[in-house]
Amino acid sequence: MNFRLTATLAAAGLVLVAVLLFFTFLSQEESASSEGLLLSTLAGVKPEEIDTVEIERENQSTITFRRVDNQRWTMEWEGRDATGQKVPLKASADGFVVNDIVRELLSARPIRHHDLTVNPALHGLQPAGLKVTLRKGDSLSATVEIGDVTSGGRAAAFVLVPPRKHPLAVNRSVVDPLLADTTKSGRAADLAKTEADFRNKSIFPVESFRAEDETTRLHLELVNQKKTLSLEKSSGGWQFQVPSGWGAADVQGDSQSPPGTFTGVRPLLNALTSLRAGSKTDFIDLPTPEQLQQHGLNPEAPDLVRVQLTTKNNETTTVYIGKADVPEKKDNKPEATPLPSSDDKRWVRVEGQPGIIRVGGANVSGLIGLIRDPDPLRDRNLLTVERNRIEGLDLSTGVILRRVGSPPEWKLFGPPTPNEPQAVNNNAVQSMLDLLTERRIVRSFPPANDAHFSGTALQLEIKIWVDAFQSTSDAKTEPKLKENAKPIILKIGSKEGDAIYVRRILADGSSNDYLLPEKVKVTTAGSNPVDVLATLRKSRLDLLDPSLKTFGTDAVAKLTVSGAVSYELTRSEKPDTSTGKHHWTFAAPESRKGQLADTETVEELLRLLGTTQSVSRYINETPTEEQLKEYGLAPQPQLKVVVHLQSGDDKERVYEFGKATADAGYVYARQGGKAIVFTVPKLLFDRFVTADLRDKSLLLFDASQVVGVQLKGWGKAGFLTELHFQKDKQGNWSVQSPPTPAGYNLDAAKLTAFVELLSKTKVRSFVDGAAKPEYGLDNDKEYLIVTLKFTDGTERVLKLGAAADGGAAVYAWTSLGGGQLLTLDASPFKPYKESPGSLAR
Repeated sequence: MNFRLTATLAAAGLVLVAVLLFFTFLSQEESASSEGLLLSTLAGVKPEEIDTVEIERENQSTITFRRVDNQRWTMEWEGRDATGQKVPLKASADGFVVNDIVRELLSARPIRHHDLTVNPALHGLQPAGLKVTLRKGDSLSATVEIGDVTSGGRAAAFVLVPPRKHPLAVNRSVVDPLLADTTKSGRAADLAKTEADFRNKSIFPVESFRAEDETTRLHLELVNQKKTLSLEKSSGGWQFQVPSGWGAADVQGDSQSPPGTFTGVRPLLNALTSLRAGSKTDFIDLPTPEQLQQHGLNPEAPDLVRVQLTTKNNETTTVYIGKADVPEKKDNKPEATPLPSSDDKRWVRVEGQPGIIRVGGANVSGLIGLIRDPDPLRDRNLLTVERNRIEGLDLSTGVILRRVGSPPEWKLFGPPTPNEPQAVNNNAVQSMLDLLTERRIVRSFPPANDAHFSGTALQLEIKIWVDAFQSTSDAKTEPKLKENAKPIILKIGSKEGDAIYVRRILADGSSNDYLLPEKVKVTTAGSNPVDVLATLRKSRLDLLDPSLKTFGTDAVAKLTVSGAVSYELTRSEKPDTSTGKHHWTFAAPESRKGQLADTETVEELLRLLGTTQSVSRYINETPTEEQLKEYGLAPQPQLKVVVHLQSGDDKERVYEFGKATADAGYVYARQGGKAIVFTVPKLLFDRFVTADLRDKSLLLFDASQVVGVQLKGWGKAGFLTELHFQKDKQGNWSVQSPPTPAGYNLDAAKLTAFVELLSKTKVRSFVDGAAKPEYGLDNDKEYLIVTLKFTDGTERVLKLGAAADGGAAVYAWTSLGGGQLLTLDASPFKPYKESPGSLAR
């Protein structure tokens, strides 16, 4: 090679390098200054207007996607069967992925990239292993060829957009929807998704959370066993088509059902529409006959299930469900029996789509059993209406219940008070509604038989009014029915063993007969079963509000009792300064006028009456005069109690008590101003009649007002001893001698304690009649006389006598109230009775 040739080649090389650098620079400048879309020919086209997407892959079949609607796409490609022959295939595509491809490409714009050159070969674009074409109809399309992709902080993809010949860079995210691995760098063709990656992994065209709303028909069939279950949704809910005549199916089902079993249409639809493939390995596009048989999807498979689901758009999807997917055994060891689960893998075939699919997402193991016996799916609810839509109940016992007012509450309408709705026993009404609306209480579905509801066999009829009234806002007026309003009617018929026949007649006239257990479990009643007939067969008296107005003892100013006993008590305006309690004083009878009554006993009586919150049972809402006489309430009640309150609209509460009922534990009663007669515990009557109201405070004094104490007694020594003590203005106690024995050394603290004891001592019991010798009150060898002198010049006397009640008590007499015999607890007074030295040091 001579020098000239060498120089020429060197010059040519320099020129080539300069040209490459120029075009590289030019390419970067063009890229940097590009303001347009990557697919400029499709500028202005909206994603939803693209109806076809074609993906060409190196050495693989082209995939063509065709739009069905905004979300759904189909896909077409060629597969190869076991012999290697090409087979055209068509399936439902993953609409979200295809829409992502369209959206990303339509909005993509070129970007600057430091590695971008004008040489396609340097970017995997000569040729490109992956091409994507978007089409709008037959006239408008654009193609992008995808070469290498990078990862990391400035991840990009290098593309060509024919007829342009220079590469461009776009963000990696633009092509990620096309790639199976979005983290690696390399040729896009090597990272591209396969057909299975694009397959729609859902089996049915509706989402599980919308399945009930979107589905109008469900047909299940054991293909080779001639067993069929068919359900259809109407305005009245889901109805059985097959078996014929079965009526309604339960929508919600039993929430406690074990996995894989179905007792409601909603969980059944949710399970079916939750079935989906987990990954691309779950698809077998062209299975062999052996694979079909292995997975229970061959036409002769004995347990082959066909599911046909029809949407409200009248689109039907048919799916064949085969065997559960059994994992291969490891080391030839038998697999343990799995526990029931909410998910089981199973093989299915979708009609109109290629191959078979392994799906999970729900447990459908109970489908075969359900098709063989659809009974668990039957509607076992007595009522399927929402509770808050029930506005009225009419019972054949004469009860008319309406939910009225704002806020709404239940009231009793109709005779005997047609113009005065009555408050109800809310617990009883709610118990009725709890039972009527409790889920799945029907035991079985006997054939219709009028004999179970004819004549005396009919025990009760209930009319249930649902959204039936024109207006329910007025709580005082019975609402009027809407035009053409009709009730749901329940007829409670004869018993059979521990079950009751019930006939339900819906507003449209359709009728069903049921057998209910005599006692059913109601959620709100806890574990105790509820008696159906006892809960529902209520009379008007059963449903009247049993509440009585209550009051607190502090609200009472006066208590008047007449009849079997008669007295009147008034309450002091201010509490006693020493006890902090109000005094009760007799205003009648005349013989006791001005005497104090025992505060604790009076307040106990008032508390007992004021906290009696409900009647035991209503007897008669409109009694006649003769009936009132039978009840002991006429011409005068056996006992009348009038409670005078200090304030309020009803300052006078009147209670009338009559004779004992057949059950001796109760008496007839009524409240003043009301005709209705009820019963209350006889204890209430007895306490007012037998209560001893005499004040049990022994001497009723303020210990600080005592200025003198005199004691006389201890005659067992053969002579009487007297002790006299006096308190000066400074509060100091001193001994008065005589008569106190000379040299008596008083312990002032002991004397103070003795006075405090007397001020707080309560009567153990009152003793009626005249004093008897055995009381020891006139026996100078037995008695101890205590005289207290007060600052106001008054004095009070207590005389202690002989032992009573086997030594637990002591007889006593007090000067209060003109003189009263009584007993006191013995133990506090024992040391004082035994020795005069009990007060000495």
